[in-house]
Amino acid sequence: MVDAEIDRVLRYLTEHRPSEQSLVGARAYVDTMVAMEPALSDVAVTSVVLGGVPAERLLPPDADLSRTFLYLHGGGYSLGSAKGYRPFTSRLARAFGGVTIAL
Repeated sequence: MVDAEIDRVLRYLTEHRPSEQSLVGARAYVDTMVAMEPALSDVAVTSVVLGGVPAERLLPPDADLSRTFLYLHGGGYSLGSAKGYRPFTSRLARAFGGVTIAL
């Protein structure tokens, strides 16, 4: 039921709200919110550095290596991380069927 799922998410977010209003606390909070579901275990993840910026390369099974998707997560270059968005980007990589770079 949708209402029960929304209630579960709202409870989770309330219980995990950061006690401090620092950038570190806000980043951790965002990572917690987007990581409520596990990443897909069959999508290989490799840490890479692009232009001095840490990123992740996600490769689903049977990926078409001639195709690359660059995913730039929101957060104004301040909040979130490639690791925090991994549950989403692993699903994106599988649906896309090629190399996915999460930055």
